[in-house]
Amino acid sequence: MRTFTAALLLFSVVSGAAQPPAKKEKPKKPKIKDPLIIKISTQTGQGNKYAGSGANKVFILINGEPEKKYHLTNKSKPFQRGALDKFQLDTDLDPATIESVRLINESDDMWKCETITFQFFKGGKESKLLRHTIGQFISNGPERKALHAKPYVDIKMKVILEDPKPPAKSESGAQ
Repeated sequence: MRTFTAALLLFSVVSGAAQPPAKKEKPKKPKIKDPLIIKISTQTGQGNKYAGSGANKVFILINGEPEKKYHLTNKSKPFQRGALDKFQLDTDLDPATIESVRLINESDDMWKCETITFQFFKGGKESKLLRHTIGQFISNGPERKALHAKPYVDIKMKVILEDPKPPAKSESGAQ
């Protein structure tokens, strides 16, 4: 009987039955050769207890096109009350084609976006800092009417890339 048990155990080890299943890996996105880098900062309101959002379902939609929808996320917990959050997107878009950005909150949580800034970088050139004061609750929840929340906010913009300006020379060395 022991011989049979040992043979069965040996068979299961050899056949791979004792090995854990292989992990599924996420497919890697192809690396973009010369990406358009979009740096985004959001300032969340701090006065109202509903200003921050626990759910991270905030997106931007460029030019209203569903295939140009980007999730604003980072490793920390973004969109907390009074927080300044920074995000970076790398995309293969042509900056001259960007005419608008739609800021969307797809969760039922309320989120008050006080301000949002955008800056674009590509090929050693950069845009000016584009700052927009939103001052609006954004939510997809049914209670949004109480705080006059909208499910999204549209922002018009024109992206112009220029050579970066050299830093100003200090005059402390002049006599």
